[in-house]
Amino acid sequence: MIKMKKFLDGKFTVNCKTEDEAEQLLMMLDRTGFDWKSASVLLYIKFWGNHKEKTCYGMEMNGHKLVFGGKDFMIEEESRVVSFSKFIKPKKTNIEKVAKMLGVEIGEEFNICINNIASCYNPYYIGEKGLTVAKRDLKAHDGKLEALLLGKHTIQKLPPKPWKPKMGETYIFVASDGTKIPKVWKSQMEDYMLFNDKNYFKEYNEITPEIIERILKEMKGKYETI
Repeated sequence: MIKMKKFLDGKFTVNCKTEDEAEQLLMMLDRTGFDWKSASVLLYIKFWGNHKEKTCYGMEMNGHKLVFGGKDFMIEEESRVVSFSKFIKPKKTNIEKVAKMLGVEIGEEFNICINNIASCYNPYYIGEKGLTVAKRDLKAHDGKLEALLLGKHTIQKLPPKPWKPKMGETYIFVASDGTKIPKVWKSQMEDYMLFNDKNYFKEYNEITPEIIERILKEMKGKYETI
């Protein structure tokens, strides 16, 4: 990690505004085998209480030992100070930047429109490989991505796919008396019957009185003769 290497080289110090942040940083450094300049083990003492929210940690330039001090002192010593949250936050990858430029999420499927005609038979998504053909999970030709970025091709977003419970996930269904019942999806026949009847919901508040009325009406028509 580039940030960690620069930190270990003494390029900047890290400001930990809370004791929890200090503990996380010291745990990271302890795993790499570093200790305090005084030779004390990092996790035995944090020295956070001395300066509290202004506590900064850095590496001694020559000895690769950890030192600490107040933020004001570090600035006076012309040390660059980086917040802990910024230190641990990963930089956006080029793929994430491309997805943001195109207005889509990583993994979100969409059609590419060429001359206002959408390739609806073959959706794409932005993933680890870049622009990817969804059905084949193959990287698309670089020319397509370039055309999108240059505005020669456009994106047509697809309607969101309906939610479906995963194995072991809890969903809600409407019972024959109109009550809302939680149930764990086990891919059994009853689960698929409720799924096919569109009688499955992610949240209780999705189930409105109108939905309950619709489900009970369909139940009556479908199962009253059974």
